[in-house]
Amino acid sequence: MTHDLKLRAGGIAVALALTVGLAACGGDKTDVSKPVEDLNATLKAAKVTLNCPKEVDGGEGTDFECTFKGPKGEQKTTLTIKKVGDQLTVDGKDPKQFQGALQKTL
Repeated sequence: MTHDLKLRAGGIAVALALTVGLAACGGDKTDVSKPVEDLNATLKAAKVTLNCPKEVDGGEGTDFECTFKGPKGEQKTTLTIKKVGDQLTVDGKDPKQFQGALQKTL
């Protein structure tokens, strides 16, 4: 391989690596504000709110962290983005941990 061909092949490899790296960083964003609002509506009677980001990097199956805030303080929990039919929902990643965190804030 001549010197020019080696440089060209190296340049292509660098460009390909940058493209793959950018694609990995630039994933989908999912607006989870509506399903979190729905969940907060069910928690309202217990005077507990769930504070989450409005958008999450990723789609169905993505985990993200939220914080329960209630009369006895705050507890972190992890939610997962799910779909039921065409409907976007969120649910506790680990139901036992989710319920435990909720109970500690009541």
